[in-house]
Amino acid sequence: MILIGNYQSLHFWFVKSSHSHTEGIRRYRDIAEGATRSYSGGQLSKMGQGSRIENSVIMISLLEQEIDADIGEQLRIRRIIKTVGDIRHQQLLELRYLDGKTWEQVAASMGLSREWVGKLNKKVLSSL
Repeated sequence: MILIGNYQSLHFWFVKSSHSHTEGIRRYRDIAEGATRSYSGGQLSKMGQGSRIENSVIMISLLEQEIDADIGEQLRIRRIIKTVGDIRHQQLLELRYLDGKTWEQVAASMGLSREWVGKLNKKVLSSL
């Protein structure tokens, strides 16, 4: 099971990874669509040995698989958060580790001081 203390780094990795993957898919789809206009068919070859369209299709497939894995990981993290008994603790974890809010934003959203949110976070993380 994932350690809740890793949520912050996972969240930022997830956001960066998802953005990177989405941009990659967009770029490769553009290449594939451009190449499709003049593509005459043929056998798919290994990555790096084929045409631009073949490589683009392969890269799109690989990036989509990575996105699916990232989404699965985020869902797993959400399930862990839902195991926390106190709804306010869940809110804190969701705001910080899934929504990527700063500690100041979390505190403002919850109507608490920044210091109290930090203490509450430590308490929640130690209980998991």
